[in-house]
Amino acid sequence: MEEVYSAIQAKNYNLAAAFGRGDAAAVAAVYGEDAVLMPPNMEMFRGRAAIQSFWQRGISMGFGDIKLEPLEVDAREDMAYEIGRFQRQIKSVRGNTITQGGKYVTLWRRTPHGWTAERDIWNATGPIDLDIVERPSVLAGAPEAMTPVEVEPEPIEPEAIEAVEIPAEPVYEVAPEAIEPVAEAAQVYDAEAVAEVATEADEEYRAD
Repeated sequence: MEEVYSAIQAKNYNLAAAFGRGDAAAVAAVYGEDAVLMPPNMEMFRGRAAIQSFWQRGISMGFGDIKLEPLEVDAREDMAYEIGRFQRQIKSVRGNTITQGGKYVTLWRRTPHGWTAERDIWNATGPIDLDIVERPSVLAGAPEAMTPVEVEPEPIEPEAIEAVEIPAEPVYEVAPEAIEPVAEAAQVYDAEAVAEVATEADEEYRAD
């Protein structure tokens, strides 16, 4: 079992080094050809090419150094599982570094070329504010915000105003005695009841 643990730990070192270099292809090389990646709150990614694309996007968003700490490793013939904790660094848009911790489970398979990760699933121990995580749209080369410029409004010619006819709205008179029951209803009932009382009061006022 110690041999298996050492072999998997060596793969973890390769994985961490690849993340440190920002090398998504080297990260994906740790996985098998038909491996399945199961990130939190996302669909599964199947196959090494899809996994490389996923990690490339993560690296472009600021994912950097990662530390993996295996807590449990067990093997049966050509299969092994690993349970552990991780800490990874994420660069924010402000230039500072955010540390995120979490736990993971990885299923490994022994092949003629060594152990490869076949199933990988993890989640974080706490949320991250995604609004401060660097995204491709805010990477180097994006235009900086411009200073606001005051613009003088253009004058409007008087004849342009006269040419526009605005229909007059009807004006309704409401008697004080029509307002009082509405105010009382508003203290007890909902908006629908208030509207009903107002309508009845207005009709009585007009009938008089």
